[in-house]
Amino acid sequence: MLDIKLLRADPQAVAGRLKVKGFELDVALFEQLEGERRRLQEQTEQLQNERNVKSKGIGQAKAEGQDIAPLLAEVSGLGERLEAAKEAFADVQGQLQAFLHAIPNLPDELVPTGKDEADNQQLRRYGVSRGLLSLNRKITSTSGAQAGWILKPPRKSVVRAML
Repeated sequence: MLDIKLLRADPQAVAGRLKVKGFELDVALFEQLEGERRRLQEQTEQLQNERNVKSKGIGQAKAEGQDIAPLLAEVSGLGERLEAAKEAFADVQGQLQAFLHAIPNLPDELVPTGKDEADNQQLRRYGVSRGLLSLNRKITSTSGAQAGWILKPPRKSVVRAML
């Protein structure tokens, strides 16, 4: 999967590299999903902070003997808004992950632009080509005894009885 940090830093450059593979990256959709994710994350964090502050206020009011019923009503409504924000954030996060999983790996900088494999160029060759090996060699198989190896019998397991 493509690194999200790289995509966030320069989506246009990533889209350009992916064109080499023939993949068209929808940068507008990515930026829309990323913007929505940020907005919902900030909203969720703000609501959590507000709930924590009001919860502390309830504790202080209770310690001072004040009426806490109106404060409890505020916190309960805040909890419902927080849960809705968390669900929306999880939904957008899922959409963003599905988008990222559909993106292929970036090709190396040395990969030339082309329509298919025929446009590729060979830069290096390693090893010996199979076409150069002699196919007329006779393949023989010998057992270890024929080759002069010393074969040891398998070890016997010893069971000792405890008295």
